[in-house]
Amino acid sequence: YYEHVGLTNMETYCYKIRAYNNSNSITSTSNESCQLADQPGQPQFVYLKTATINDDNHVLLTIYTDTSAYISEFQIMRSTDLSGPFVQIGTIPGGNNEPILNYHDYSVNVKTTSYVYHVIVIDSCDRAALTSNNGKTILCSAEALDDLTNKISWTDYEDWQGSVFFYNIYRSIDGLPNPLPIATVPYGTNSFIDDVQNYTMTEGEFSYWIEAVEGMGNSYGFVDTSLSNQADAMQLPRFFVPNAISPKGLNNIFNATGVFLDSDDFTFMIFSRWGEVIFETSDPNDYWDGKINGNWAPEGVYVYYFRFKSTQGKFFEKRGSVTVIY
Repeated sequence: YYEHVGLTNMETYCYKIRAYNNSNSITSTSNESCQLADQPGQPQFVYLKTATINDDNHVLLTIYTDTSAYISEFQIMRSTDLSGPFVQIGTIPGGNNEPILNYHDYSVNVKTTSYVYHVIVIDSCDRAALTSNNGKTILCSAEALDDLTNKISWTDYEDWQGSVFFYNIYRSIDGLPNPLPIATVPYGTNSFIDDVQNYTMTEGEFSYWIEAVEGMGNSYGFVDTSLSNQADAMQLPRFFVPNAISPKGLNNIFNATGVFLDSDDFTFMIFSRWGEVIFETSDPNDYWDGKINGNWAPEGVYVYYFRFKSTQGKFFEKRGSVTVIY
């Protein structure tokens, strides 16, 4: 066995074997075999266009490749840190002559972890010829605050040639997404406070996701985007009950004021001092006007009872007293 290295591409090399006896007086020569050193062209580039969250449950990689070279396969490498270590999670076979390739990674938890990917090109000789840039996904989180705001935070996307230009912030309320971003912030901003006090009549279910937009300067002419996971912020219900009613005055109705409530399974009752039910409704917009069977209720203290449900399906009860004043 002999391996001839350092050949010149597209040159023809001929070989034959000659055997000698111990005294070199007798020889035997084989036939001649010629071979053209035709090495396929080596790949000149591989570029990871984007790593993005797809369907909020997996990562989609989009890869730009050199179709002029013979490629055995593309190895998909993944880590949870830019510095590695990277492990191979899959391959894409070469030879399809498609400049854009896609790879779907379902073995991830996009709600909790940001992932880093790159691609290794394996040439016709089964050697690693090129390694792409990294692509790091965006991890988004959201938190409902007590002041009727939601705080959204996210990690940066890395690593486009054109870098990140800006981030778009998208929102869904009670499962209804807004197709337009609620805000756009420059690169370097990684949090946003969303004031939701104008949406207190909703059920309080807010979801957010981030879109990174690439800037100019990509040598391949791409301007790509990458989406984060969707992060939920659940505003808890708030319930406010007055302590008095003046049926013939300005404060002539009695009901609670609630925000972020489920309108189903609502109960509101008023009891007399002897425990008799004098008012009852299941309509959260209904109220007691201070009357009993059409007559003004006597001055004094009455007992109220509220039962309501949060958007998460949890029931709450509130009891207390209300004073009728004339």
